[in-house]
Amino acid sequence: MALIELKNINYCYSLGTAFEKHALRDVSMAVDAGESVGLIGHTGSGKSTLIRHFNGLLRPNSGQVLYQGNDLWKKPNEIRSIRFQIGLVFQYPETQIFEETVGKDIAYGPRNMGLDQEEINARIRESLQCVGLDKSYLERNPFRLSGGEMRRVAIAGVLAMRPKVLILDEPAAGLDPEGRHALFDALHQYRRKSGAAVVLVSHSMEDIADFVDRVVVLDQGSVALDGPVASIFAQAEKLVSIGLDIPQSTKVLLGLKAKGYSVKTAAYTVEQAERELLCFLKEADRP
Repeated sequence: MALIELKNINYCYSLGTAFEKHALRDVSMAVDAGESVGLIGHTGSGKSTLIRHFNGLLRPNSGQVLYQGNDLWKKPNEIRSIRFQIGLVFQYPETQIFEETVGKDIAYGPRNMGLDQEEINARIRESLQCVGLDKSYLERNPFRLSGGEMRRVAIAGVLAMRPKVLILDEPAAGLDPEGRHALFDALHQYRRKSGAAVVLVSHSMEDIADFVDRVVVLDQGSVALDGPVASIFAQAEKLVSIGLDIPQSTKVLLGLKAKGYSVKTAAYTVEQAERELLCFLKEADRP
């Protein structure tokens, strides 16, 4: 049984008015415990609307959202407690940070879970360390931090609740390469240790290629593709046709093949492309 599953989700903004806009059309997808899934699509494809259905921030016009086999909307009064288990980090961290210090902001979730102060303090320390911030940040005003630091604080606040499903909307935006690498390493460690499922929304094909096991592609509110990373990025023409990019590594190999070089184009990370090019050069050097 999937940890979380969406079945035939339809959602329309301003339903029944002149401004009616269909955002999701018959969307179905499932995520297993421990799985990392990338959600990609052009601007306006429905990504942000979709992830707000995962923890009940939006209610579908039709269809079901199942968490551990139970329909979220059969018992609406219990959705608040489920949000502790399905953590969502928004694209813009200032939309979910509101306390006067970093420490208080991270503590907000655990405190509302009814945990004692000792456990709350332990979770604050743990989540801060996970996102690469030290204890000197605890008394700082989060609104005076850089965009990248605010994003880390927002992620720490969600991790402090130890969710079983972690949904991140553009988590690496505003981070330098070192910060990006550290963040994704921390998220990988969290997933490995906790067994949590992670859903990553990103416009960076490199982030998707490096971090996730599976990719779901949205186009005009519907699922256009769903499969392992390699099989999705192998469909470069399809991705480009719906307004998406492909990893730079794949672009390089496709460019070489177009020029007549006999290279395989299935690589989608720098490491894979490097191995493919080394193999090609070795073959080319043979008499």
